Amino acid sequence: MKTLLLLIFISISLSADANTDWVDGQVAAIKPPRQGVSPKDIERVKNPFLITYKSSVGKKSPATGKKKRSKSTTKKSNRSLRLQAIMNGSALIDGKWYKVDEKVRGYQIDKVSDASVVLKRGKERKELLLSSNDPKIKIQIK
Repeated sequence: MKTLLLLIFISISLSADANTDWVDGQVAAIKPPRQGVSPKDIERVKNPFLITYKSSVGKKSPATGKKKRSKSTTKKSNRSLRLQAIMNGSALIDGKWYKVDEKVRGYQIDKVSDASVVLKRGKERKELLLSSNDPKIKIQIK
């Protein structure tokens, strides 16, 4: 009986050694440092979330053969600024956070209050108010 137990113990220890050898091999395979993308390569990648508009200004129209007149391709500058949120003295305007004295499309943020943001450009002053077009969203100022 003792020899049987001894044989079982030896066979279990040998199979355990085989399993640890396999694990050790797997760990050794992943130990070398992995090569990633260099910071220079990352800087060269264009942001996939930016929308670019192709300008056809100066190109000839295939139908008329005449050059097209210049049109503004920057739609963002023609839009009004939209205040989306105010938190801890910062304002979320058109999806980007700003603080006092920072510039937004040529305007400098003069004041951030609980419910509005005052912008100035020269003598021109503009006040953005928190509002929502969605009737399900209620804005509360505490």
